[in-house]
Amino acid sequence: MTETKRAKVEQDGASERVAGQLALAIHEHRLQPGAKLSEDEVGAIYGVSRTVVRAALQQLSHDRLVE
Repeated sequence: MTETKRAKVEQDGASERVAGQLALAIHEHRLQPGAKLSEDEVGAIYGVSRTVVRAALQQLSHDRLVE
């Protein structure tokens, strides 16, 4: 596997992990409806890049959990 492909796989896994953790927080009401989710803040909390956070938020948007 090339280095680029390996990085993409790791990024995808990280975004799925973050999306799952954010979805759980939403379902458990730890995140309030209408709360603003800053890519920088979420990235700092989960120790990931803004790119990973953006992919996670896009997935949650697709699932209609965030706008």
